[in-house]
Amino acid sequence: MTRDKNILPPIDDVPILDAASNNMKISLATGDSGKIYIFHESPFPEPVSWIEYNMDEYYMTFISEVGRLQPLGIAIPDKIAKTIGTQDHIIVTHLIDGKERGSVKIPLMRQKYDN
Repeated sequence: MTRDKNILPPIDDVPILDAASNNMKISLATGDSGKIYIFHESPFPEPVSWIEYNMDEYYMTFISEVGRLQPLGIAIPDKIAKTIGTQDHIIVTHLIDGKERGSVKIPLMRQKYDN
């Protein structure tokens, strides 16, 4: 689910990548059981270690093994946003031509700031 690690400059030079939605077809879904899924049609540039979700602003960011950030880049529907707040992981599935190439359960860190 990843590309060659040598294609990106050092993290100090580029700590934040363009939104994933700018570089690949990516979607967010929820199942009847409440599980959250992300489907993507291209590999991530680096292995993803965890996903951060800001519950106040409804945005999601992928965090790579080296600490590089990559925003999801798509709007999160209200129904899914409420469900994400109850989850501790997201199932991320790589699709090629609509068929599953690989699936991984990635930890979800929720951010909530009380005012």
